[in-house]
Amino acid sequence: MTVTALRRYPSLVAIAVAVAVVASFSVRAAFARAAAGGTGVVVIDTDLGYQGGQAAGTGMVLTSSGEVLTNNHVINGATKIVAVIPGTSHRYTAKVVGYSVSNDVAVLQLQHASGLKVVSPSTTKTAVGLIVHAVGNAGGTGNLSTAYG
Repeated sequence: MTVTALRRYPSLVAIAVAVAVVASFSVRAAFARAAAGGTGVVVIDTDLGYQGGQAAGTGMVLTSSGEVLTNNHVINGATKIVAVIPGTSHRYTAKVVGYSVSNDVAVLQLQHASGLKVVSPSTTKTAVGLIVHAVGNAGGTGNLSTAYG
């Protein structure tokens, strides 16, 4: 994690884990709302700095001003990062503001973003054996899909 990120996000890893666990329980409702123009989930596309490669992933909008939590492996080595609000034409260039390679998390700031829908934590209590639904940009298609487990 960078020094700047540690100052700004002193408990980024703990927050990332908590958000990921909580969000996994509310993503079914989020997926149902995706077609309505935003759920707090963004699709991330990156251009990589070597051999014209590309990567894709998913992020969770943490603040209405465009702070997004994603995986470090999605942005690692990126020379350009773009976040798209599924179901809309809204595209934002993103800058990395913090990351942890060992924990595979990163925080992005979407440029010129405001009024974005944020992920909303579920109040459902977690328990072993609870069925969860995950939403993501599987296969880098740019479309949200869901998986159950």
